[in-house]
Amino acid sequence: MNNIKVRQAIKHDVEKITQLFFDTIQNINIRDYSQEEVDDWSSWKADIDKWLVKMSEQHFAIAEINNQIVGFCSLAPDGYLDFMFVHKDFQRQGIASALLSEIENKAIEQKNDLIYSDVSITAKGFFESKGFVVERQQLKKSKKKELVNYRMTKPVADLIIREIKPIEYSFLKEMLYQAIFVTDKKVVLPREIIEQPDLKRYIQDFGQNGDFCLVAEKKEKLIGAIWIRFIKGYGFVDNETPELSMAVLNGHRGIGIGKQLLTTMIDRLKNKRIKRVSLSVDRENFAYEFYKKHEFVDYLVLENSIIMTKELIET
Repeated sequence: MNNIKVRQAIKHDVEKITQLFFDTIQNINIRDYSQEEVDDWSSWKADIDKWLVKMSEQHFAIAEINNQIVGFCSLAPDGYLDFMFVHKDFQRQGIASALLSEIENKAIEQKNDLIYSDVSITAKGFFESKGFVVERQQLKKSKKKELVNYRMTKPVADLIIREIKPIEYSFLKEMLYQAIFVTDKKVVLPREIIEQPDLKRYIQDFGQNGDFCLVAEKKEKLIGAIWIRFIKGYGFVDNETPELSMAVLNGHRGIGIGKQLLTTMIDRLKNKRIKRVSLSVDRENFAYEFYKKHEFVDYLVLENSIIMTKELIET
């Protein structure tokens, strides 16, 4: 499985970073720029001292798959997204999404109000799909040539979607309780209900091989979670399909947090090369329509619930 690891770049990485920069421009950006333009642009590869300055002054991160650098990005202290490049042989594998998530979380940490960038013709569609807006088309000088690009911006939200930490596993007890659907809202279930074997299996000894969880954090408080496990639960399909669970704390629902958790999780699962995911939802639960909007389909209709699946990798 191609697991993407994002880490801080170090000085030793500079040669591989600049080679990736050169190769991507020459092989990918050539689709939208002339040979003379990409030659001028990619010639920045040779200015190692300037790269090292950028790496020291900006938040500079790289993405790796099996210890190979497959992408890099950087964010200046003022919120300027300076670099975002993906290896020419690893396009459309979720690497840019993983890097952008790193950038957005860093922007929150830096207390930036806005992320802004000068985006190439090639990358414009990706950034638009991630909520960036074109402020203007412009000509920006590389070395000798002026290249068409777009000044694009995106407001920084104060919501962070990140992997859960082992010290936070106990939060899943609250999430499991909140995920239980009750038709009559006046009924308050006892919290001990999550100790029932059919429910407890969703979180018991979390952190085992195959377990994966993302949490939503706002102002240093956890307010939601989405996780997968390979278990024989209510949404079991087969041994190769993990079951998905998600919940958001009351008071934080209806404002798009569930959507952000789900879309981020789907990107991560694709990165892990997981072929599909399943879940179980009550017939009367509004979440049924939510999952349908996100391309989950009915797999098995039962008396009171529906098992749904979503294909992640085309076969």
